[in-house]
Amino acid sequence: MKIALALIASFSLMAALTLPERHGAEPEGQVGSVDDGPHSAVIARLGIGESADFVGRNASECSGSGNRGTRSAPKATPQGRLTATYRAMRARWHRPPTASEREAWRKNGAPLVIRPIHSSEEFVIERDPETRAYDEAAHQTAMLAFQWKSDGTMHPIEERLLHLIHDAAAHFKAPYVHLISGVRNRPGRGTSRHNQGRAADIVLPGISDARLAAYMRRQGYVGVGLYPVSGFTHVDVRDRSYYWVDRSGPGQRSRSRSIMQSAVAQNDARARRRGVEPTPPYDPAMRDSLIVVAKSPEDASRADETRRGEESEDRPILASAERAPLQEE
Repeated sequence: MKIALALIASFSLMAALTLPERHGAEPEGQVGSVDDGPHSAVIARLGIGESADFVGRNASECSGSGNRGTRSAPKATPQGRLTATYRAMRARWHRPPTASEREAWRKNGAPLVIRPIHSSEEFVIERDPETRAYDEAAHQTAMLAFQWKSDGTMHPIEERLLHLIHDAAAHFKAPYVHLISGVRNRPGRGTSRHNQGRAADIVLPGISDARLAAYMRRQGYVGVGLYPVSGFTHVDVRDRSYYWVDRSGPGQRSRSRSIMQSAVAQNDARARRRGVEPTPPYDPAMRDSLIVVAKSPEDASRADETRRGEESEDRPILASAERAPLQEE
């Protein structure tokens, strides 16, 4: 028996010496890191790990614009897989405007002021205070504000969409609107309302996305998507309302869930009594109105890279509404 025990102990010692070294706890930040998922390349392309000041830079360096540098993606935090940089950017979108900004906006007639996050430009869209109509110049400005920064594509913007955003800004006394995503030029996605100039992902400064979404639902004949993790509200115009929540974060697949189905008919009926008409089906001939702004060779090359990347299964998150089911778009 003693000999048998001695042999067992000897074999155990030899096995321990020959096995490869095994580390203890996994390195901090490795679990859930954006480096370990199928969407890491997309997040790196978005520049989410770069300086928070990338908002407002040239479109080629911003989210959804095809920044395909070789820098490694940043480590994610447990909170919704968002980097600290992205959380700071999201907080900046929602930061309340100053009293002086509100007062200057009010004295200027409370126009619709669009601030695309991909640009440092600001676009002022005015409408007739009596007829509420937008003139030709206003529509041209809207096309510029909503243009797809990847290749400069512009598309006429549905007037009711402008009214919805304008009225929301007036209701919440928001002197400007952060435009996360407007027009897109996605090949093969003609049913996307972003492709049709009928949708926008927006943030009103100082207003929670939930409050904005609740306000938009009451307008009737709208698509309203709440993106609480990514930090924006999708709104579009359509012939029958549809509401959803999508808790996906940057680089993740859509996690869209339909909500408040019983409120759809009520809100649409109230809108009809107010004289609101459902938006008719999109006329494909409107695609002939697309305008692609000429870019420099460098910008054109970056746009080509962006398009190639967006044809993959994993697309940029700041357009997460683009990945929602067709009924929602």
